[in-house]
Amino acid sequence: MSDRRSITDWEAEGFVAEADLPVRVSLLRWKLGRKAKQEPRYRFYTLFDRVYRRDVLEAAWRRVRQNEGAPGVDGVSLHAIETGPGGVAAFLDGLAEALRTRTYRPQPRLHSEAGWSAPPVGHSDGAGPRRPNGGAVGDRTDL
Repeated sequence: MSDRRSITDWEAEGFVAEADLPVRVSLLRWKLGRKAKQEPRYRFYTLFDRVYRRDVLEAAWRRVRQNEGAPGVDGVSLHAIETGPGGVAAFLDGLAEALRTRTYRPQPRLHSEAGWSAPPVGHSDGAGPRRPNGGAVGDRTDL
């Protein structure tokens, strides 16, 4: 008998799938958030194997694409990835391999010499202005 639980079992505990994500990715996000709230001091040492799953990377790419992300500090645009050799599939394959082998290193955030590269924008919760950060597309392709 398997100790794996069905989606129905998780729904009985309060899980509601996010409309724009595959159910398995939404369930992963829900479980991680629930664990973090239940045990704030818990350290998630084994997330790499979850993050480089193809369904997770594809869902993250769709979210970045939906947000029409601008090029980051590396200057790579979404269009360049889509029209480059191998397209999005090759980009996600490379990202997955770098995450799997733990050789992936995020790019520094995009700032100008005079300070921030963009004007401040308001927080959605009304907490006042914040400065947007322009991370590389690969850095934004995670959940």
